[in-house]
Amino acid sequence: MAKKTYPKGIYANRSDKAPGFVRSNVKIDNAKAVEFLQAQTTPFTHLTILEGHEPDEYGNLDYICVDDYKMELEAKKAQEGINSARQSAQPAPQPQDIPEDDIPF
Repeated sequence: MAKKTYPKGIYANRSDKAPGFVRSNVKIDNAKAVEFLQAQTTPFTHLTILEGHEPDEYGNLDYICVDDYKMELEAKKAQEGINSARQSAQPAPQPQDIPEDDIPF
């Protein structure tokens, strides 16, 4: 499993006062978030809000991390493509001549 990356300037906070259908509030520090997003090398940054085991220093159980699963999946597909190209580049085995008297019918 890859190391978790936490986005800078994007925070999830669960509120006890919010109705039950509200999972979490997201707070964005514009300057820090823009700096973080500009440092990313992919056209999209996928984030996931997760529930922690223990509250952080502010009492929040929710936290946000970068979801790089799709990037790992793309890397795996790329490796499979490379392996497939290597296999097709190898010479195909030559068919063997079978004498007529060895044919079973």
